[in-house]
Amino acid sequence: MRITIPSKIVDACDICHRQVQPGLVDKCVICGKEYCHTCEGIFVGCIHQPRVCKICAELDEVRKVIDDFAKPILMILKHRDSELRLTRKK
Repeated sequence: MRITIPSKIVDACDICHRQVQPGLVDKCVICGKEYCHTCEGIFVGCIHQPRVCKICAELDEVRKVIDDFAKPILMILKHRDSELRLTRKK
């Protein structure tokens, strides 16, 4: 969102409406709103946080998709770690 202040235009979060520095907002892949890092959806235990706002993060459908992808990602990382252990010098 862009807010017009007399004589200038600033970037603002679509959710909390706080003014943010240009380039410090992300776009939610679900609803398309631009959100600041304060309004980022956090998934506890998630290895890599998806680009989702805190409003969409509360949806049960979104949490189910995240849970569905968590197990395969964890398996890949465990396999990577075991391969890295094999490279250790004896």
